[in-house]
Amino acid sequence: MSIAGRVCALLLVLQSLLQELEGSAPAATAAAPATAAQRPNLIMALADDLGFSDVGWVNPSVKTPTLDALALDGVVLHRLYVFCYCSPTRGSLLTGRLPHHDHQLNLANDQTSPVNLNMTMLPAKLKQAGYRTYMVGKWHEGLASERYTPRGRGFDRSFGFLGGGENHYTQRINTGPKAPVDYWNSALDSGRGGPDSRNGTFDTYTYWSELDAMLTAHPANLPLFLYLSIHMVHEPYQV
Repeated sequence: MSIAGRVCALLLVLQSLLQELEGSAPAATAAAPATAAQRPNLIMALADDLGFSDVGWVNPSVKTPTLDALALDGVVLHRLYVFCYCSPTRGSLLTGRLPHHDHQLNLANDQTSPVNLNMTMLPAKLKQAGYRTYMVGKWHEGLASERYTPRGRGFDRSFGFLGGGENHYTQRINTGPKAPVDYWNSALDSGRGGPDSRNGTFDTYTYWSELDAMLTAHPANLPLFLYLSIHMVHEPYQV
């Protein structure tokens, strides 16, 4: 299928899904609602602080063969505008609202700058459509109470850190030896969530291990939504 054909097919699937969520599809034009088995698995990967020229199809001096292959087989947007900080960008991505509307302004105090609870996030919407929702990586959309955490915003299972940055090797919120560890696993403590004890390993390896466990346990008869929030190119620069 050509790129144009794949885009049209994807738009039809998304249109059908959105119409089913809203419950307002015109009878004359609406496609039949997709069953759980027919709904596509959705993977949304966000690379935190990756620059425009940090990929091979824009800058040949950078070697990103896997991303280049995905770009070649997909659609590349060359005029896409995001907020100048990571957290407001992800808030807009998950709510469909401007950062100033969802109250996410990347303030230094994580507890006073959560996404407004009046804004329903994408995983909560997809759960209404029968999706199982997962998150791996960085959150940074609020942690003052459970309502602001990934579980409170619609993720069935999440693993990663809740704040804005961490040491990649120790998972501490800064490089100091006495800084607190920020490493949260929603599957611990009988599903209530708790701190993961695997700190001390370069975080990307643990993320892939946890991601493998999530996908292995995922029920085959349910569609999944995965929010893969990559932090490796974010400071501190330790790779």
